[in-house]
Amino acid sequence: MREITTAYPTTTVGHVSGVVVPDEGPDPILLLGAGASAMSGVPTAGQLAAMAAKWAYCERHNCSRQDPRITRSDWLPWLQGQAWFDPGAPMAAMYPQVVEQLLRPRENRREFFLEALRRRGALSPGWQALAGLAAEHRPRTILTTNFDDLIPAALHARPEIRHIELIERPDVDLRRLSTDPTYPQVVFVHGSVVHYCDRNLEEETTSLDPVLRDALRPLLRDHPLIVIGYRGGERSVMVDLLLDGADDANDYSRGIYWCALGEEPEDLDPLVRQLADRAGANFQLVPIEGFDDAMRVWAQAGQERAPSPRVLPRTAPPVRDLQPSSVPLEDLDWELIADQLGEYAGRLGQGMPVGGDRDAMTAMLVELDLATEVDDVIVPTMAGELLFSRGEPTSAELRHEGAVLPVRGNLFVVLRRLTEMVEEINAPFRLKGPVSQDVRRHDQGAIKEVLVNSMAHRDHDRDEPVRVTFDGRELTVATPGGLVPPLTGERLGEPGAKAYRNPVIADLLYGTGLMDKAGSGLADVRRWSRDIGGDAEFGPTDDDDGFVVVLSGRAELPDARTGTADPLNVEHFLSNMLAVRIEARSVSVAPCPARAGEIYQRHDGWSLPPFVVHGDELWSFSDLEDRANPLGDETRGEVRTVDVAELEGDEDGRRRLVELLNRTFIGHAESLGLMVDRARQRIWFPSEEGRERRITYQGRVKRSTRTVTKPISREDGRARRWEHESVSWSLRRYGDSWVLHVVPGWVFTNDGEWNMMRGPKVGKFAVRRAARDYNAQVSHHLHFWLWVLTRGQDLASIDPLAEAVSLEGRLLSYDVIGAPVPTGPPTIMREAEEIDEIDEIDEERRAA
Repeated sequence: MREITTAYPTTTVGHVSGVVVPDEGPDPILLLGAGASAMSGVPTAGQLAAMAAKWAYCERHNCSRQDPRITRSDWLPWLQGQAWFDPGAPMAAMYPQVVEQLLRPRENRREFFLEALRRRGALSPGWQALAGLAAEHRPRTILTTNFDDLIPAALHARPEIRHIELIERPDVDLRRLSTDPTYPQVVFVHGSVVHYCDRNLEEETTSLDPVLRDALRPLLRDHPLIVIGYRGGERSVMVDLLLDGADDANDYSRGIYWCALGEEPEDLDPLVRQLADRAGANFQLVPIEGFDDAMRVWAQAGQERAPSPRVLPRTAPPVRDLQPSSVPLEDLDWELIADQLGEYAGRLGQGMPVGGDRDAMTAMLVELDLATEVDDVIVPTMAGELLFSRGEPTSAELRHEGAVLPVRGNLFVVLRRLTEMVEEINAPFRLKGPVSQDVRRHDQGAIKEVLVNSMAHRDHDRDEPVRVTFDGRELTVATPGGLVPPLTGERLGEPGAKAYRNPVIADLLYGTGLMDKAGSGLADVRRWSRDIGGDAEFGPTDDDDGFVVVLSGRAELPDARTGTADPLNVEHFLSNMLAVRIEARSVSVAPCPARAGEIYQRHDGWSLPPFVVHGDELWSFSDLEDRANPLGDETRGEVRTVDVAELEGDEDGRRRLVELLNRTFIGHAESLGLMVDRARQRIWFPSEEGRERRITYQGRVKRSTRTVTKPISREDGRARRWEHESVSWSLRRYGDSWVLHVVPGWVFTNDGEWNMMRGPKVGKFAVRRAARDYNAQVSHHLHFWLWVLTRGQDLASIDPLAEAVSLEGRLLSYDVIGAPVPTGPPTIMREAEEIDEIDEIDEERRAA
């Protein structure tokens, strides 16, 4: 091994073994960088920059990223021609700028990194050695600047590691960070690309999340820090965390051990040298031959020493449902316990106390981790409380026909009541035919599976209930809590794909026959739903903060009078309307000498509540007498109020109300970054700084990505024109209800923004573009624009300053009995991203 000649103190890998596997004293914190991942095939910063450059080159030049003919000599001259690129700098040094400039919009960045990470190979020996050390709680805390999955993958492969605390999103996960962790904790200091929070841009790597930074400093004060595979180039770690935190850490009196791959001191990053100078004798360089070699030496030292006394302590369970509850055993429902333990014992062939002996049942609760001993007293675990409490430890709610019905109690009570309520709505009806039969809108087995899973897998730390919504043909179940590692969205519905947030609860529900543990539940739900002519979609929400299942029922709808239905005589219609709620009860009106344009010019950023000017009066939902309202400065004289109901009852009043609603909607669209054509009442997406724009959104269930603005290029690569997805809108009143009509369409521009194309060709383009949209595609367009306008919320305020107008987050729909059999082209069901893949400009349009 090559020695480093330096003024800095130097030690050996073998000596650091005593820090990694201490006989006594604090265990170390590991800080890992990209060098640790390189041996497992994860690209380094320089390699990622090169891959991103090729990716962007292919995107800009409309060629396949997998085309082997696209080589470095193609994309490198193009990259070097970018004004922001420094050809003399190493590719690794240009990595943040490459990501920032080329991987736009942000979803492109996520897609790129996910694809790059999929290329990694098998775990190198170093990761296997690290997992062995972590199984012995040496170390217990691992920090990483990477966003790959190597650490979780290595640790999950060890059966001794029962639980891992993954700190990937500070706003969600940081409450689980501990200065004295019971189980291994992994902190992604730059976020996770999977959870859409990775930090790679230059401005993002100058500082850490302040809450995360402040939480890490006590750990660095009380534990040695071993750095391996990290070059030390990010200011977020080196300055914001380490250098600026040196005072709090007593200049790292526990020691910093910086593993160096044979560099001379002058080869170290300047920030590393600054840290070494600040820490003084507390900083030591450790020459290593590589990540795998160092980990092998440390793992061998761990095997030669006594096991850590911290391994799997019983006093601090790894998951919530194993933790002790504050509820005493006496407060449990012992009749329910006797029934369910008897069912469990009968199904799994275990002995059950005859006569329901309390002591014997208590012993069985302890055996099943439903109770535990704390200070010589048996108390329920959280699983025992959730399953058997006489109180209300969990909740759900059923939404149907405008009613919201809450259900509270223990898990068995909530499941029973919720199932009964759903069965009542999903009542059987007579389906006539050669052999008539009683059927239900939804398969009962599918409903049971979904409801049980929602309660078993929900995050019980969250206060919000499981929400079950009946809406037309659809039954939607929304559960608090996203996916549990190692389960991923790609494996959902695969046989054997399973993971448990609440393993004790899942075990008992399986033992009582309520739940399947083969990992095929969602696949069965989809199969059962399709068997009756419906379907099932499922997946995590956009932020992986929840899980949604949507069951589509059979098409037949029974006649309300006879309770019977004819096969295939029902058509489900999805409208292009969103319900509009006017939350305000009145409109403020005051004299105003100015015109609307003059008012907007006087206020920066148009940060005003929506308003309209009629004659010499200003009308607004906002309170014009509120001194904080900037519109108050534009009015003169007395303010009066007009009831919304009064305006709705008068034709002229309705016109004024529609004008005010339109102004509110226009402000909402502009706040979303959309272009607005007020005269034609349509909105569209502009280009992404002269490039195509892609939007990732949460569809009815799964995440989808679509191109909403794209150039139609000439042979020389210059944009001939731009095609934009758009929507036209109008606000109308039906009876007592207001609705927003949205009609998807296309806008064609010369510049990707405002310069509209004119002439007969535009109509030809639009007709040809619309001719390929069957019902399924139109439905996808509508659901996309629904998400854009409401951001996936059940009720979205479009007037944040006055909070006077909201849009409901669903499209109005209705079923028609006796509808004629549909004719014409077959329905083509495609997800939005699949539509984009086939949506190429045909030869005739290219030649036009």
